[in-house]
This record gives sequence, structure tokens and C-alpha cells, in this order.
Amino acid sequence: MRPPAPQPHRATHLTQTSTASAAPAATGTTTGVLVRRLMREYVRPHLWRIGAAILCMIVVAASTAAFTQLIKPIVDDVFVQRDGAMLWPVAGMALAVFAAKGFASYGQGVLMSFVGHGIVAEMQERLYGRLIGADLAFFNRTSPGDLIARFVNDINLLRNAVSNTLVGFGKDLLTALALVGVMFYEDWVLALAAFLAFPSAILPIVQVGRRMRKVSSHTQVGVGRLTTLLDESFQGVRYVKAYAMEAYEKLRARAAIGEVFRLNYKAERTRHTLHPIMEMLGGVAVVAVILYGGHQVIAQGKPAGSFFAFIMALLMAYEPIKRLAKLNASLQEGLAAAVRLFALLDMEPQIKDAPGAKPLSIDGGAIRWSEETLGDGLGFSIAITADATADGVADLLVGAELADKAYLVSGPGVPGDTPIAPVAAAQFRAETAGDRAGEGVLAPGDMDGDGEADFLIGAPLASYRFTEGGSVYLVQGPVAGSVDLAVADARVDGDSDHAYLGRRLGMAGDVDFDSDPRIELDE
Repeated sequence: MRPPAPQPHRATHLTQTSTASAAPAATGTTTGVLVRRLMREYVRPHLWRIGAAILCMIVVAASTAAFTQLIKPIVDDVFVQRDGAMLWPVAGMALAVFAAKGFASYGQGVLMSFVGHGIVAEMQERLYGRLIGADLAFFNRTSPGDLIARFVNDINLLRNAVSNTLVGFGKDLLTALALVGVMFYEDWVLALAAFLAFPSAILPIVQVGRRMRKVSSHTQVGVGRLTTLLDESFQGVRYVKAYAMEAYEKLRARAAIGEVFRLNYKAERTRHTLHPIMEMLGGVAVVAVILYGGHQVIAQGKPAGSFFAFIMALLMAYEPIKRLAKLNASLQEGLAAAVRLFALLDMEPQIKDAPGAKPLSIDGGAIRWSEETLGDGLGFSIAITADATADGVADLLVGAELADKAYLVSGPGVPGDTPIAPVAAAQFRAETAGDRAGEGVLAPGDMDGDGEADFLIGAPLASYRFTEGGSVYLVQGPVAGSVDLAVADARVDGDSDHAYLGRRLGMAGDVDFDSDPRIELDE
């Protein structure tokens, strides 16, 4: 497995030398505490955008309610009275209502998308800053897969919860209130009859929300385990193949994937529990309206247009009310992710800079070589060589893979910022442009026993035998000036397409005790 990167030294004194990470700070897990923290730390910076989005939501709600009022002239004047003079005015008003709703919906959607993705970016930045400053002991006991799952999956669940909650309490709630207002305006008795059964749905909504939070928490843990398994399998694929463990890894993957499937299915089953409840309550409301309203139209001569406007408002209010009913489940799913994220964000490392510690600084002796062209990737790979230039000082082999070059720099260097090309003792140039020569470099010493240092240059995108199979070139010393890798003393090519041989080069040591070190060519 790849070890975590070493932490940079930033201060001359430490408060302690313990390698254990501090336990995460206690974080309130109740809905109210979590929601207040989210609003305070992540939603507040976007208040003006949320305010503008709410204005758009008000326009959407008003347009939806206004359309129901157009039903009355459409039914009474156009279809019943056959009044041709009302045809074009009613059609024009309907077009204006839908245009206003469309533009307002666009504005609300764009603004809320910015808010949601902005929250994700801010939380990811904070989380990365907290993790990169954590103690090494924390990384030793925490798998990279679990951290990646929190960084990607948990934060997106939280974004969906925040976005859905704001849109639900904005657009859906305002639309439902506007349509309910229309219903009470048309017939308050009929409106009361229609909504008489809806309070009975409150208890199931709360219970489903609690179950969703619990199931979602388990699901996020399962996703973390699956990500860990994938990371281990792919990073250690050489060992899997070396020990013929493919079948075992398949069984591990099947178990982890099956667990995630089971939890996801359980979450969806829990979420959809509200559907039959809301559908039944909606059916009861519609039946009550049909029986009572139909009686008024038939027996009391109530205008059909008013009844159809009421029915339209009821049917259009049903969808936002149903989404509001599912809002708690979505919120609890996001809050389960928030608990895991805040545990990391509240974690404090035990190894800290002492109060008043000064940053380490180097006041002299710095040697910097700059690229020939900005973006050459100079320094991506570096190898210390023997004294290849016979000046009594060890030299450096420096790769610049984006320039398809590697440089042999003779020591000692001159302090300061110096362009590398003029001072390089030799330049190794790619056989073909775009081969990424220099991404891997190695100074293996004197390989042929002639008393001169030799050099290995990796070009992982070289396509000599296979497409991007990669090549590793051996150039025997002494070298000087410009060296074209096309005339290298030896070359090893990758054995398949996209093998990328030469990305990393290393010394494996004398693994077979024959007094000759082995070279590792990484793909």
C-alpha cells in the first residue's frame, strides 16, 4: 500500500511527540444542532443567493396559483357560454403565466445549484485541510477508502439534503400554500374536507425519517468499506496476481458490493414507505371533493368553473405536498452524513506547533534550476548519480517529462535561480515527441563495468511496439551535450498496449544474492 506523504516541518518546537491523533471533538447529533451548524457555517455565506432564489420561488408559486384561476373563465366563458371574445385574452394570460413560471424556475434552479455546489466545494476544502494536517497515527488506523468515501459520497449526500430542504421549504411550501389559499378562497368548507385526513400522516413521516437516518448511516459505512477494498485491490494488484488471489478478492468484492446493495435497497424501501400513505390520503381528499363539490354543482347550481378551479388547485397541490412529506427522509439521510463529516472536521491533532514557534526558513545555499519553458514538469523525477562529470561532486539526473527531456546537472550548483538548460552537462531527448521521456529517471551506477556512470530514462507513452506501451532507455556514460534516445545503447519496451513502462524506475537491490543489484521497471 502507498504510505501517506510525510508532513512538512513548519516549526522549530513541538508541544509533544505522541503519534496518536486526538479523538474527534464531541459533536451534537440531534437534528436541531446539526441544522443550525450547517446554516451557520455553510449556508449563511450564500444568503443573498438564497434570497434571490426565494423571490423566484414566490413567482413560481404565484404563477401556479394564477393558472388555476384561469380555469374559471376557460370553463364558464369559453366552453359553457361559448364567448369568443374571451378566447384570445385567456390564451394570452395563460402564455404569460407559463412564461413567468419558466423563467422563475430557471433562476431558482441556477441559484440553488450554485449554493449546493458551493457548499460541497467549501466543505471539501475544509475537510482536506483538516485531514492533511492530521497526525500520521490517524492515517495508520484509517483506511484511504473510508476517507475518500466521506470526501465524495458523504458530502454529496449532504449537498442533496441541503438543496432539497431549501427548495422544499421554498418552492414546494410556497406553491402548496398558494394553491391551498386558492382552495380556501373558492370554498373553505370543501378545503377543510379535503385536508381533514392529512394530519394523520405526520407520525409516519417522522418515523420514516428516523429509520432513514439510521439506514443511511450504515450505508455510508458500507460504501467506505467498498471503497477501501477497491483501493487495496487495485494498489496491490501485483501481489494479488503474484499469489493467485483473484478468486479470493472476487469473493471479498462480492460480499462488500452485496452489503451496499442490501443497504441501498433497504433505504429505498424505507423511503418509498410514504408513497402508499400519501396516495391513500390524496385519494380520500379527491373523493371527498368529488362527492361534496359535485353535490353543490348539481343541487345548488354552483358554477362549474369554480369547481374545476378547486379541483385543479387540489391536484396541483398534491405533488408539492407529497415532496414535502418526503423532505424529512432526505434531510435525515444528509444529517447522517453530516455526523461523519463533522467528526473529521472537529478532530484536532495531538502533535501541534508550540505557541510562538517560528517557521523554519533557509537563508542561504538554495540552488534552484528553472524550466526552459513554463510547464515542462521539471523535477517530477530526480535521481542522484555518481560523479559522472569527474568534478569530484555527485551529480543529479532531473526529468522534465512534459518537455520530453531529462537533464544531467553537474554539481556543485551555483546558489540562486538558474535556467537548467545552459548549465546541464547533458540533455537526453525523447525518441518521439510526446513520449513523456523523463517521467522516470534512474542512475543505476556503472552497469557495464567500464568505470563510467550509466543512465536509465523512462518514456511511458512511447509506442515503439505497443500503443503507449512505454520504453526504458539505457544510455552508457560518458555523456555530454545533446543525447538522442533513439541512439541509446539499449531499450526495453512495454509488453502490451497502455502498459506505460517507465513511469517509475527504482533499484530493488541484490534480491537473488548474486552480487548484482536488480532494477525495477514500474508500469
